[in-house]
This record gives sequence, C-alpha cells and structure tokens, in this order.
Amino acid sequence: MDAPPEPEVIGHDEPRLVDRWTALPGRIRRLLLLTGGLLLVVGLIGYGLATRRAAAPGPPRVPARTPVPYPLQSTELRYIKIDGPIAGEKVFHVRMTAKSSTGASITRVTQGYDGLRLKIGPPVPIELPQGQNVKFTVTFEARLCRGVPLHARMAYLDVTLRNTRAIQAYSAILGDRYAADLSTALRALCEHPNRSASPGT
Repeated sequence: MDAPPEPEVIGHDEPRLVDRWTALPGRIRRLLLLTGGLLLVVGLIGYGLATRRAAAPGPPRVPARTPVPYPLQSTELRYIKIDGPIAGEKVFHVRMTAKSSTGASITRVTQGYDGLRLKIGPPVPIELPQGQNVKFTVTFEARLCRGVPLHARMAYLDVTLRNTRAIQAYSAILGDRYAADLSTALRALCEHPNRSASPGT
C-alpha cells in the first residue's frame, strides 16, 4: 500500500512577533524597552512645547520713582543787599534770591519782632521753577522801635517752603553780612539824630 501523500503547504510558517521578542536575549530586550521609553518621553515633551500657547505678556514694568527731596533739602536762600532806608522813610528793602533744585514755592516769610512789619514782593506764594534763581524783596517797616534789635547778631527770617512732598517751616539764618546790614538799617531808623524822621519809641 502506498504511503499517504504529505499535505500541501501553501506559504511557510514564520515565527510570530511574540516568538521573536521572547527569542531575543534579555539584555537586548531591556535596551529596546529603555530606548522606546526615552523616545516616548522626548515625543511628549516636543508635543507639549509645540502646542503650548504663548504666555500673555505681563504689564510693563514701571521703574521705582525716587522720592522728591524735602523742600529744605532742595531749596537755597541767599541774601544780596539792603536798600535804604532813605531819610524820612520808615522802610528798607532786603533783596534776596531763592533757588530750588527740584521745584518749590515760598508760601510765607515772617520775623519775630513786634515792632517790625514785613511785606513780600512779589506776593507769596513765590514759585521757584526747578534750577532757576528767583529774585524777591522783603520790605521791613519799623512801626515801633521799642523792642527792635539794634544789634541783630542772630538775624533770621522765618520761611515756609512747599513742594510736592511736604510743607516745611524753618528759621533761615542768612549770615554775618545780613546781620550787620540789618543792624545798620535798624539803627538808621531808630537811632537817627532827626527823631521826627524815624518811628517813635
């Protein structure tokens, strides 16, 4: 009796993918797994960067402002000279200048003697534009000689200054020359030989 014919094989039976994977050495499988994991992480990072919306720009940064100095720190008063008194007059004029490095104003000028009255020209407030010398005049009128210092060694004016930061009052001591000139003018009014031309005591 003849042997039965062998079954006809169409194609060929290749190993499956799982079979190929399990046939690889363990070291190769670990290396392939690590490489695949790294590629996946890199791909996710790239996708996130590509799809991330551009961050909206924040508000512009405003630089911190340096505070304006106090008016006393930025304002300078200078005595120029005294005009008068003319014989028969009761007044003399103190010429001065003021300068502010940041801008300010003079709002008041007074003194502490009851027998003297002051008048400011131009009228207060006197504006002091930044960096500019401004001339002004303080007119003294001797209304009563009693109590007026004929030797004004510590002569000063009470001045009130104002700027955008503060209002400050202080006693402005204008120096020895001002004190000497003021004493001379007061003596001319209150120690003049012709008492009828000077204010009464």
